[in-house]
Amino acid sequence: MNKLSSIKIEIINSVWKLKKRILSGLHQTAEVLQDDKGFDGISEKTIVIIGVIVVGAAFIAAMLFLFKDTLIPQITGKIQDLFNIS
Repeated sequence: MNKLSSIKIEIINSVWKLKKRILSGLHQTAEVLQDDKGFDGISEKTIVIIGVIVVGAAFIAAMLFLFKDTLIPQITGKIQDLFNIS
């Protein structure tokens, strides 16, 4: 066998292996896309965790707003009235 024939055979084998890998990847992708489980597993947990973080951040922001603008000035005023500090 000459060198050109062996190179041709190696190229054909490499292309064949690449084709098999691509088809395998496409098959796995099709299986995942056809899966009808919805948001089971990690995706559902991720959505729940993000929701908890958003609600928690909103709660903390509301508490900071309430303490900063309403409760702290009232408490300060009552303490000043209690000790008659002007």
